Amino acid sequence: MAKKTLDFSQVKDAGSFSPRHKPEGEYLGTITSFSDTKSKAGADMWVYGVTLKSDRRAVYPTYCLLGADQLWKLRNIMMAAGFKVPKKRITVDPERLVGKEIGVYLEDDEYEGKMKSVISSFFPADEYSGPDDSTDDSDEDPEEDEEYEDDEAPADDEEESEDEAPADEDDETEDDEDEEEEPPAKPARKAAPAKAAPARAKVRKPAPAEDDDEMDVEDL
Repeated sequence: MAKKTLDFSQVKDAGSFSPRHKPEGEYLGTITSFSDTKSKAGADMWVYGVTLKSDRRAVYPTYCLLGADQLWKLRNIMMAAGFKVPKKRITVDPERLVGKEIGVYLEDDEYEGKMKSVISSFFPADEYSGPDDSTDDSDEDPEEDEEYEDDEAPADDEEESEDEAPADEDDETEDDEDEEEEPPAKPARKAAPAKAAPARAKVRKPAPAEDDDEMDVEDL
């Protein structure tokens, strides 16, 4: 067969993420990648890749903008990974998160007419209450293997829907709950049939464990 000259200069590289569509719910994942980049609007941004333990081909991006009013997402993923994050200026080594196991909540999203899953919130891995997340390498629908470009990150002026929580929520402590007055005891009555536990809220703020790793703190 005759040789032919082809121009590959306009071919885009495959994206490093594969947000395969999964049923909505809790999953265990591992932070497997990190990149220091820019958003579409040119703002500083850290991007982490989270790989599901139950499907190593399912990799979900987490875009963390570094503006003062946008650090809530980075703080949430750091706390889910076991780091204490004080409310002060600190020096953060972003690569220390790589390799950490975390819990994630996946919810449905649509991309170019196809369904995919996105991470809506994070929580510590030891709070995971779902089924055993052993690795599943079984064949699935080839259409779900499609990879997405890294440049689908949100611009800084776009409202983000993932894992957002009110700013004042972080000021609440568990001690406030302990100080509430206990209600008076009620007469014993016949036990009612057990009810199924309610599903975990899609948006939650994980509380750091006492034995969490401490990120190096440096007052600026």
